[in-house]
Amino acid sequence: MHKYFWNLLNNAFNDEIELEQRVIKGIKNVVGQFYNEQEMAKMSHTLVYLPALEQSLTKEEIILCALNMGNAGNLDRLHLSDEQIAQIKAQLTKKDWDMVRAIWVYLDSFWPAIKKLEEEVTGIEPEQVEPLPVETPFGTYRGGYFPIKYDPGKSGEAFRHDEQLNALYKESPAAYAATRHGHTKQRARSVERPLNLRWNTLTAHLVNVTHDLTHRKAIIDANRFLKHKEVRQAIENAIGVKGYRTLEKSLISIASDQGESINFGDKAFRWLRSRTTLRLMGMNLRVALLQVSGFFHTMDEIGVIPTMRGMMTAMSNPQGTWDFVKERSVFMRDRALTFDRDIYDMSRRMFKNNKGLQNFAFSMIGFMDMVVSVPTWVEAYKIGLSKFQDETQAVEYADGVIRRTQGTGAIKDLAFAQRGNEMKRIITMFYSFGNVLYNRFWLAKKTAERQWTVGERQQAVQTIARATFYNWILPGMFEFILREALRNEDNDDLDEILKRFGISMVSWPLQAVPIIRDIGQYLINKAFGMYTTFRISPIESTVESMGKVVDKARKIIQGDGEWLDFAEGIGEAAGFYKGVPQQVNTWVFN
Repeated sequence: MHKYFWNLLNNAFNDEIELEQRVIKGIKNVVGQFYNEQEMAKMSHTLVYLPALEQSLTKEEIILCALNMGNAGNLDRLHLSDEQIAQIKAQLTKKDWDMVRAIWVYLDSFWPAIKKLEEEVTGIEPEQVEPLPVETPFGTYRGGYFPIKYDPGKSGEAFRHDEQLNALYKESPAAYAATRHGHTKQRARSVERPLNLRWNTLTAHLVNVTHDLTHRKAIIDANRFLKHKEVRQAIENAIGVKGYRTLEKSLISIASDQGESINFGDKAFRWLRSRTTLRLMGMNLRVALLQVSGFFHTMDEIGVIPTMRGMMTAMSNPQGTWDFVKERSVFMRDRALTFDRDIYDMSRRMFKNNKGLQNFAFSMIGFMDMVVSVPTWVEAYKIGLSKFQDETQAVEYADGVIRRTQGTGAIKDLAFAQRGNEMKRIITMFYSFGNVLYNRFWLAKKTAERQWTVGERQQAVQTIARATFYNWILPGMFEFILREALRNEDNDDLDEILKRFGISMVSWPLQAVPIIRDIGQYLINKAFGMYTTFRISPIESTVESMGKVVDKARKIIQGDGEWLDFAEGIGEAAGFYKGVPQQVNTWVFN
C-alpha cells in the first residue's frame, strides 16, 4: 500500500513543493524586473477612463488585456473593437510591454514539459497555441500564450462553469480522478463570456501547471492501484468500506488541489482566514513553545530512548544534524512551508507585498517545529535503515514518522473536514495538530481491536494505555504548565488553578474533532464555572475585537473612554488589515 499508493503521492508532493518554489521565484523575478510588489498591488486600484469602452479600467486590467492580445483565441475572447484595442494599447508604456513579453516567454518555457507529459499520458501530441504578433508604438512584439479564465463575478455562466469544474474533481468517482489540464486542451472558437482580467488568472494557471506536471501520472497510477479488485478487498478487510471511501475521496482531493475560481464570498473568507492566522499565530510564544509537546507523539511512535537519543544528537551538533537531514529528505528541507495548513496556504500566494513580515512572523513557530521534527527524523531514519537496509526506504520511513507524529499542511495529509471551500477551512482553522491527534487515537483503537480479536488482550490494554499517556496525559499537562507560566494575571488561588487544570485535561482530546472541540470547550468551561464565550471559529474573536474599536470610539465621543485604550484598538484594527501579528500591538501598548 505504501509503495504503490502513498509513496507515489508523497514523492509527487515533494516534487511539487520544489517546482512550486522555483515557479514562485521565477515569476517574481520576471515581473520584478519591471515593478516591485507594492507597485503591482497598486495596479488594482489605479483607474483610467477609456472613452471607446465608456468605462474605466484599472492598470491591472489594461495589462491583462495586453497579455490576452498575444494569440488569436484570447484576442477574440476580449470582444474589443479596433478602436478599443488602440485605446488600451495607448495606456501602456514600453516597460509595460516589455513585462508582457517577458511573461509570454516565461509561460512558453513550460511547454516542453507539458508536451512531454501529454504525450506520455495520452499518446497524443498536443497543439501549441500560435503566437500573434502585436503592433505597439514601441515596435512589434511576438505574442504568446496566456491562460484563458472567465470572470465568475461578471457572468453567471462562467460561475456555473467553474463550479462544475471544481465539483467534478471533488465529487466525481475516484475512477475519474485526474488532475485538471485545461491548459493543453484546444479552446472553443468563440465563447461569449467576459475574461477574468486579474493577476490571479496567471497565478492560478502556474499553480495548475505545477500540480499537473508533478501529480498527473502519480494520480493515474495510484487510482489504478486503488481500484484493483484484490487491493480494494484487502483495504476493506483492514479498515472497512468507509476507510476505502476515504482513500477515494483523498485521491480526488489531491487531484483537485490547484488554482480554483472562487466567488466574492470565498475571497472575503480567505482574506479573513489569512489575516486571522497572522494575527493569532504570528510571533505567538505560547503556540511556538507548544510545538515541543510533539516529542510525546514521537515517544509513542518510536519509543522514549530513541527519542532522547535523537534529542541529544541534535543538541550536540545542530547545524551538522540539520545538514544531514536536508541532504537526504526533500520533505524535511521544505517542512518550514508545509507543517501547518493555514501557513502553507499563505506561503503559496505569489504576489504578496508582506511576505517578509509573514515569514518573520511564523519563523518562531517554524523553528520550534524543527526543534522537534529534526531529532525525530534522525532517529526514525536510523530505525528505518536498520529495519529495511535501504537508504530510500529509510528516508520514506522517517518522512512517514514525521507525518504521523508532527503532521503536515499538505492536502494529502489533511482530514476530509479540512478540505474544500473557504467556509470549511474557516471552521477547521488551526486543526493540523488536532488531525494528528485524531489519527493517533484512531490508529491505537484499530491496533487494540486487532490485538483483542486475536486474543492478545493484555497487549490491547497496553496499546490504549500507551496512546492515552503519550497523546493525552503528558501533552495535556505540558500545555497546562506552559499556559500557567505565561499567564499575566497574579491569581494563585488553588481552587482556580485546579479548575484550569481540570479544563485543560478534560478538553485536550476534544481537539481531535472539529466543531466538537469548540462546543466541548465551551461546555467544559461552563461546567467548571469559568467565564467563556462560544465560538465556532477563531475568526469570530477577530471580528469581535474589531467591533470593540467602534465601542471605544463611541465612549471617547461621549467623554467616558480612555484615549490609550482607543489607540490600542485602532492599532490592533490597522495591524489586522495590514497583516501585522497581534503580539506586536501587545508589545507596543503593554
